[in-house]
Amino acid sequence: GQQRILDAESAFQRSIRLQPKMPEAWFGLAKVAILQQDYATATSYLQRARMQSAASADRRLYDQKIEMLHA
Repeated sequence: GQQRILDAESAFQRSIRLQPKMPEAWFGLAKVAILQQDYATATSYLQRARMQSAASADRRLYDQKIEMLHA
């Protein structure tokens, strides 16, 4: 339920404090924001994940997810 979502959010935030350039943690925060129906925040987190991503295929994946949020 809601507590698991909050726990996940805290874990991803800790990951980012330790390794701010880890796109997977930003993506995790985006998923939490989507579950909370906070699509503006999810978009922001997806953009951060995209910026930190080294592989162009990953960047395209994040772009697709951002587009889906705004469809």
